[in-house]
Amino acid sequence: MTEKDNNKKITLALLISIVALLLCLLVFALWMFETIPHSVILPETFIGVCVALLGVIVTIAVGSQIVNVMEIKSSQKIYENELKSALETIKHQQLQIAAEQIRNAHLHHCTMAMIAEFQGHYPQAIYYFFGVLLTGLQMQEPLGNENYALEHIGICLVRCKEWNNIPSQWHEDLKNIDATIKQLPNYRWIKDKYEPLQNDYFSKIGLNIK
Repeated sequence: MTEKDNNKKITLALLISIVALLLCLLVFALWMFETIPHSVILPETFIGVCVALLGVIVTIAVGSQIVNVMEIKSSQKIYENELKSALETIKHQQLQIAAEQIRNAHLHHCTMAMIAEFQGHYPQAIYYFFGVLLTGLQMQEPLGNENYALEHIGICLVRCKEWNNIPSQWHEDLKNIDATIKQLPNYRWIKDKYEPLQNDYFSKIGLNIK
């Protein structure tokens, strides 16, 4: 319903109210000046016409209320559809944002892992390669870096000769990463390659999984 239609209805309602008020004042004036006793119209007839007029007015009022209720329900249905569409759009945007966050985290872990491997910081490189596996398996459109990460985890395990000075925070992070990876639906695709590497790495850094 447009604003123009609403203005028309308000104007019409105002005119009807003014006419009704004038009719009431006219009836009151007729009784005040005792026009009825001098008229050829009998009081019973006049009262009957008034009652009939009141009945018509009530009928119109009830009918207008019914129409208003129907219009309100129609408008409510339109608003509900618009709200549903807006909620679906918001949900879709939230999913897109979440997917983009995972993609950015995946690329970040890839970059950090390759830098650490290039610099010879192999324990740190493996730590970030675990993040590559986690985010790669969570992506809706995987980039296919899982095999690369698994291959380089194996390379880093062979090349690394020093496993001391591993931050304690890594232990908690790796526990959470490992638990999450194993719960992902796509884990079965890397399970055979992942578990031996994970056991070897956790053993070398002194991390025990109960």
